[in-house]
Amino acid sequence: MKAVKYSDARVNAFGPRGDAGIKTLIEGRAEDADNFAVYLQRMDEKFFTPRHRHNFDQYRVVLENRLNIGPNFDLDPGEMAYFPEGAHYGPQHGSSPSAVLLTLHVAGASRSGYINLEELTAGLGALKERGSIQNGVYTEFDASGKKRNKDSYEAVWEHLRGRELKYPRPRYPAPIKIQPDDFSWISWSAGVRTKHLGSFTECHGGWYLFELDKDARGTFGMQNHRCVIVVKDGSLVHAGMRYEKFSSFLVERGENCELQAQADGAMLIQFVLPDFRQ
Repeated sequence: MKAVKYSDARVNAFGPRGDAGIKTLIEGRAEDADNFAVYLQRMDEKFFTPRHRHNFDQYRVVLENRLNIGPNFDLDPGEMAYFPEGAHYGPQHGSSPSAVLLTLHVAGASRSGYINLEELTAGLGALKERGSIQNGVYTEFDASGKKRNKDSYEAVWEHLRGRELKYPRPRYPAPIKIQPDDFSWISWSAGVRTKHLGSFTECHGGWYLFELDKDARGTFGMQNHRCVIVVKDGSLVHAGMRYEKFSSFLVERGENCELQAQADGAMLIQFVLPDFRQ
């Protein structure tokens, strides 16, 4: 098991399009088939991305202010969305005041993997030596002087992997908006309630909310999946140490993670990573 306090979260110097200020709360390893990263992001009015897609899954939780993810498609604070690999979305426009969101990026059912920000940032730097990146588009000129444009993530992925990025066919045609307030709380254990917000694809990745009363104890973890738990609100104690808001835990398959809420109670998000064992 891995536990990361929010005070130890790493700030990433990343964001070619406006203020996409990012903190990495917790992340996996590049060699893991289910590699992942959880980010805390702030997007200001200068932020923009063209319509695009990814070869990984993405889960977003809006914490503050409205987040635009496409024409006539906004997420309000408290709302969430699942972005399937291969599905187009956007263009996205930033806002003022800035939207603040919690995001999980994780390898999808196609097993294309996920490139963490450190590797992605290094790739962007290499591409900028032979071209330019603006508004999410990478531009370079070939030996004959012909201009070529490509999605910046796609260009970085191909540079790092040395092969063409082939997007998987989307199992869902578009991002799925989720309104947690309309779900019912289900009793989990004494003083602990849960909402199952959805499971997706044949690999059963998904997410839950957990609400813990003052001093309530909960046991978390799954037999067939790795789980990432993020403290959305409140604080708790694990193994005698206090963990504040936005602290994170990675629970391996078959492990148990014992958490106890403090005087202010706690709200947790549990991300269920996909099961690639079959």
